[in-house]
Amino acid sequence: MRSYLFFITFLCLFLLGACSTSNVPERLPPTSPRTLVCNNGQYAYINIYGPDKAALKYSDTTYSLKRSRVASGVKYEKKDVFIWNKGLSYLVHIEPNNYTCTPQPDLIDGLGL
Repeated sequence: MRSYLFFITFLCLFLLGACSTSNVPERLPPTSPRTLVCNNGQYAYINIYGPDKAALKYSDTTYSLKRSRVASGVKYEKKDVFIWNKGLSYLVHIEPNNYTCTPQPDLIDGLGL
């Protein structure tokens, strides 16, 4: 009887713990926009919205991108647009052009603040 009561108590605590956890991942806040200056003199801004989403703003257009698997670096893409980070440089591709961009940590939103 005592082991039966222990088993029921343990089972209730286990089920209570399982019910209290959520399977829905916590939504992460976006990162601050990372300012990039590209080899054509334009600025690009990238925000990371979690492990698999990013937004790229380039020349007054914002693109929603999804992370894709690559052998090295981090790449976000959608159709004819991608941004690929490999260390300290970024390759921004907006069909049909490629731009090499580098981060500018001293610039906030391109205002030089």
